[in-house]
Amino acid sequence: MNPSTLYLVQSTYHNTPNVIDELGNLYQKGDQIIFMGDSVARLSAEMIQQFENVSCLSIEKDLIDTDTLTQINVLDYDQFADLVLTFNRCISFK
Repeated sequence: MNPSTLYLVQSTYHNTPNVIDELGNLYQKGDQIIFMGDSVARLSAEMIQQFENVSCLSIEKDLIDTDTLTQINVLDYDQFADLVLTFNRCISFK
């Protein structure tokens, strides 16, 4: 199991900047962030540049502009499930 933390961000569109600010205080090298739902539509390259491992689900990638998408790992459901199972600690932001 991975000793790092997996962060699942499912916040509203308007609350996503607040969640990213909070993640900036918590995130450590080796952690992984997955943006899901409305939070994906709010992402920008500037917002996530401080994080090393950022992902989203493949069905939501069309909500992201091209510049931001180059900084994000796009996961299909199988990859998402495999990733979740590698972490022993997961924190969800809604």
